[in-house]
Amino acid sequence: MDLAKLVVPGDQMLLTPYGEQRLRTVDHSKDPSARCLPFGPVRAVCCLVHPNMIVQHSNVVAILTESQRTYRLIYTDGRGHPEDIEDYPEWYGSSIGHWEGDTLVVETVGIDERTWLDNGHEHSSKLKLLERFQTVDSETIKWSVTFDDPEFFVKPFTTSLTLKRRVGDRILSHSCLENEKDLQNMVPTIGGVQ
Repeated sequence: MDLAKLVVPGDQMLLTPYGEQRLRTVDHSKDPSARCLPFGPVRAVCCLVHPNMIVQHSNVVAILTESQRTYRLIYTDGRGHPEDIEDYPEWYGSSIGHWEGDTLVVETVGIDERTWLDNGHEHSSKLKLLERFQTVDSETIKWSVTFDDPEFFVKPFTTSLTLKRRVGDRILSHSCLENEKDLQNMVPTIGGVQ
């Protein structure tokens, strides 16, 4: 999925010259997901065919991802980000959330820059996300994300996606390298979001 297609009406994703150069020369054979690395907080929700499960507890919200059985924790107990998060970035970053009525508002920083935002847009270690998970009804969540990364984007921009509940109450086990035979045959494919 191309993240630019999710940008809210009236807003736009404007790449810096460096961001444009990186997108033009992105090598899809080096896609971190093809190498079984974690997806990062945005790509895990918007761009996978595998389902997610959101689990809410009084002090934390967990997003469990079927792909590679990875997880993301969003702390809602009032803590701040770790002081050393810039020195030790995490695949899903440091996510701190609070509730505004029926909306979970999440600030995420310290996202490992080896993750991609979608199937070709990269980011720097300066990326900050502001997410809003708004409950629409028992089957629907409106998920909006504001991206702020001055190395890749001229200005912050916002995307929006509607998440629908799927039938079922569990996610299955999926291991990326289980029976994988293609990795050794991958060849460079340069440029643009595919």
